[in-house]
Amino acid sequence: MSIGETVVNIPTEYIGSVFGEFDHNVKVIERSLSVTIIARGEAVKILGEPSAVDKAARVVNQLTSLASTGNPINDQNVNYTLSLVFDNKEQEMSVMDKEIVAFTAAGKPVKPK
Repeated sequence: MSIGETVVNIPTEYIGSVFGEFDHNVKVIERSLSVTIIARGEAVKILGEPSAVDKAARVVNQLTSLASTGNPINDQNVNYTLSLVFDNKEQEMSVMDKEIVAFTAAGKPVKPK
């Protein structure tokens, strides 16, 4: 078994959202993909089996993209992103933002239910 490694850069303002409270989101990704994720500033190193590292990097990139549009990152978003990456359909994440009606003064998106 070979060990793969990649580094993903996350802008500082999105690290808290992507990692979640007490790194909860990252722990979910680590458990689901059997990888290790280490953050050093904006650089996030992902270690593990090469295909799992690739999937984890794609999940982190999708969550960063989601956070950059003002969406909160919660368990549902993390699990949905993981399932899309497993099915190689992560481009469907962009569909979530097409229903935004407006943004609040605090920058949060407003969507129809």
